[in-house]
Amino acid sequence: MYNCNLHITLTPFKNETRVLKQTESLVLEGVVKKVYISALFEKGMEIEENIDSSRIVKRHVFWVRKFANNFFTHLIAYIELTFQLLKYSKKIKADLVNVHTLALLPIGFLIKYFTKAKLVYDAHELETEVEGLNGVRKKISKLIESFFIRKTDLVVVVGDRINKWYKSKYDLENIVTVLNCPRLIEPENSNILRKEFKIDTETKILLYQGGLSEERGIRLLVESFKKLSGSQYALVIMGYGELEEYVVSNSKKHDNIYFRETVSPSEVIYYAKSADIGVSLIKNSCLSYEYCLPNKLFDYMMAEIPIISSNLPEMKKVISDYKIGVTVEKWTTESFLDAFLALKRLNHENIKNNLKVAAQVFNWENQELKYINAIKELV
Repeated sequence: MYNCNLHITLTPFKNETRVLKQTESLVLEGVVKKVYISALFEKGMEIEENIDSSRIVKRHVFWVRKFANNFFTHLIAYIELTFQLLKYSKKIKADLVNVHTLALLPIGFLIKYFTKAKLVYDAHELETEVEGLNGVRKKISKLIESFFIRKTDLVVVVGDRINKWYKSKYDLENIVTVLNCPRLIEPENSNILRKEFKIDTETKILLYQGGLSEERGIRLLVESFKKLSGSQYALVIMGYGELEEYVVSNSKKHDNIYFRETVSPSEVIYYAKSADIGVSLIKNSCLSYEYCLPNKLFDYMMAEIPIISSNLPEMKKVISDYKIGVTVEKWTTESFLDAFLALKRLNHENIKNNLKVAAQVFNWENQELKYINAIKELV
């Protein structure tokens, strides 16, 4: 058993469902006694917050934040964070450290060096192969990863293709795939979306949950449903991000498009259950996206609603192996509408039964076993 487990993230820690599930499992299974989660302070949030009797969130404040936002201040902030985390890890006597992004790997290594703690790198995506990372920044990221990933005691990834990529690239053996699945539940019947938006029972609701960005197919969905205006099909987009204003604007112009702000993680499946179809689209614009397996896919699965997804390898395999929906073959409105019509023609009773089977496989209880066993092997 570990006495103190420190998880470090570069977010304010608002809706970090993966970290919450991981830390809860570690405590309940008796692998760790106490969990501290280091995050970044954001105005309006508590500096220290108790999740429960065994888990505490500590949000770090930077002196340099009062100055201009540029490379120099980012560098100073990183150095400041390094010293804060080194001091904090010694104070709490951390003997197990989990870092949740590539930028934190050097800090994690320093904590390991000075405290002799075990170091876990929890890679939420293939960070050196994300969209927009290129040139000098990409070269630096690859150098950091290639050196420090070999200093870890365990690497945790979110998909089998990412697992194989890391093994091939760095000849790793200490690596495990832990999918970001929800806990196994019997979904409660819900019509909350129909109530909130006054959508009649004859209208079929297609739901998108997640980030509102270009690569998530938001414009593709909106443009597709513009063509379905006046039909018995409605699109509900739930989330936040750079395209929120675009979605809100179109929801005011078109009576079959609706916007809903994001809900708490505990409500995601309840809202999904009130839809007829769930959609998860990601554009194949980088290797990280090509290998991705989004948690929303599993949320829809747990809500027992048919799925329309991108035809990316990991997503397509799940959809086709379990026969729980259809994939969009091309990044066009025509291809999306073709997939939409193809889904209509399928036997939805069979799909519902298949979703029940899939949920018995893709749930946190199954993933938890792999995660816990991998951590236990470090002792």
